Amino acid sequence: MKPVPQMPAMGQQAEGHEQAVWSNSTMQQKKVSQSVPDTTPLSKEEKRSLGQRIRSLNPKYLKGIVKIVHPDQKLVSSTLKFDINKLPPHISRELSKYVDQC
Repeated sequence: MKPVPQMPAMGQQAEGHEQAVWSNSTMQQKKVSQSVPDTTPLSKEEKRSLGQRIRSLNPKYLKGIVKIVHPDQKLVSSTLKFDINKLPPHISRELSKYVDQC
């Protein structure tokens, strides 16, 4: 039998990566995801796949990649070079999510 979780005080954060939100009128719990960056490093296969997907992207999506990889740089040319292996894990994950959405 699972233990019954303790109800946090109103407005307090519950355990894990979610925040418990309690309604005054119904006292029903709603879970709200927090935007916690994924810091799990990409595997070699994920990096290879990400590189292929980036190379096959329509050039109109290049600005979005620049904003993720080099947020303080403006796109000057149509060529962008960076080493996926040297990106921090949270940037690699964000880049992968962006490419998936394109």
